Amino acid sequence: MEGLGDGIRKLVKAISSEIPGPVPADKKPLLFTAQNVFNIRGAGPVINGKVQQGTLRNGEKVSVIGDLEYIRSFTVKEIQMFRRSLDEAHAGDECALLLDGVKRDEVKSCYVICEKGSRNFTRKFNALVLMEPRISAKTNTDIAVSIEINGTIIPAHIRFSPPLRVRGFGLQ
Repeated sequence: MEGLGDGIRKLVKAISSEIPGPVPADKKPLLFTAQNVFNIRGAGPVINGKVQQGTLRNGEKVSVIGDLEYIRSFTVKEIQMFRRSLDEAHAGDECALLLDGVKRDEVKSCYVICEKGSRNFTRKFNALVLMEPRISAKTNTDIAVSIEINGTIIPAHIRFSPPLRVRGFGLQ
């Protein structure tokens, strides 16, 4: 019976040497999602959000992506969590950022802060949309929805081309 256990250990060792393990969230490129932006008198806009992956450090150059375009690059001036300054924030940390030179209208909720060039985005994509039979739309070509990705709610419009044809539910 002892030989069987050794065989299983060898099999597991052989499989684990061939299949790479998952990359820890701290080792991935920086991804910070902005949840709120507050204007603090004397400090400027403070961005509250969560580090989804990677590590965010004071003095680091980051890019802001919003409305499907790069806004511009900024330097992290300060990171705070529970009113205490931090040198760095890791994946999973919810914190507040103060970026050097950012204006209040340049960063909004749902914007992404990342390393320059680490993110790709698109304006169009194909998706399978499963909808309940009761559709409350005025037209059969456009429906407003909210999409949740990684806990961030993003408003979107679904445009049907050709127009949606659902029989028996008011849309023909």
